[in-house]
Amino acid sequence: MRIADILSRKRGKTTVVMIAPEETLERAARLMADRLVGALVVCDGKHNIYGVIAERDIVRAIAFQGPEALDLQVRHITPADMPVCRPSERVNDVVQRVASEGVRYLPVKDEEDKLVGIVSVGDLLKVGLAEKAEEEV
Repeated sequence: MRIADILSRKRGKTTVVMIAPEETLERAARLMADRLVGALVVCDGKHNIYGVIAERDIVRAIAFQGPEALDLQVRHITPADMPVCRPSERVNDVVQRVASEGVRYLPVKDEEDKLVGIVSVGDLLKVGLAEKAEEEV
């Protein structure tokens, strides 16, 4: 199975929600709540990806810095070098990368470097469980 297969299963259920790096953590939290997503892709107007910000990142910022953290710009807590994956990559290869790099979300870029989706650890786990169930039948 390929990442493209995961994206095609997700079509219509969820879209990539983006936020600009200069937006605040408060805005990011509100956007996640409004759009019912657990993470946002941080990118500029030209779709250059700066990283992914997740609910967990916001909670940790507040835990360490207090409520004032909500005034921080998203860019200040976004990882500097965010890995991405491609639709053509095998799911098993991406699972290995996610495990070794310790990330929970990966933006998906096509061969022209256009953002086409996002996959989560949960998406990868669902595929793995489905494949395991098929093997047992």
